[in-house]
Amino acid sequence: MQKKKKIFFLSGLSECGKSQAGEWATKNGIFRLKIIYFEKMIAQLEGISITNKIEMEDAIKYMYSNESEMCLKFRNYIYDFMLANKCESISLESLYRANLATSFLHDSRFNTKIIYIDADINKRAQREFEKIKTINSNITIENVLEQTKNKDAFKISKGVLEVKKIATNIIDNNGSLEHFKKNILKIFNDEDLQND
Repeated sequence: MQKKKKIFFLSGLSECGKSQAGEWATKNGIFRLKIIYFEKMIAQLEGISITNKIEMEDAIKYMYSNESEMCLKFRNYIYDFMLANKCESISLESLYRANLATSFLHDSRFNTKIIYIDADINKRAQREFEKIKTINSNITIENVLEQTKNKDAFKISKGVLEVKKIATNIIDNNGSLEHFKKNILKIFNDEDLQND
């Protein structure tokens, strides 16, 4: 019997720590890709033109107009990709569609974790400000806070808060980097996942 493939969805609002978690996934031998990568591949297989951002948005809207069919295509594509690449586990960023993740939970080929990373907006903006200010000395914390709010509004409009409701794991990233890393690695190295 084929061993279950491990899927780690990474979700959350802007600057919550998804990319950092994805880096730790890679260092732990977990294949790391963005969900949009697979959506683009499926669009190309379907012969849908995606030469620019607007075409990509239209393609996604069209593909998900039959959501259950698209979720099945996505799962099949992921499974075939993992088999072809001899890949046992994969981390997928950035999840906005709760129904896509739920469909994985009900597919016996996968052992799925939906990780929602939670952090206060001021904390997220401050961390982003610390990163940006070294390359842009004109940036202010107020600018970054406003940018973060705008990015959040976009993600919320795409359904990210619905993901929080169905998450298998909600990680608090308001504390230290060490604490965050410990909690993420605990999920990546979950014994229950190893033994399935």
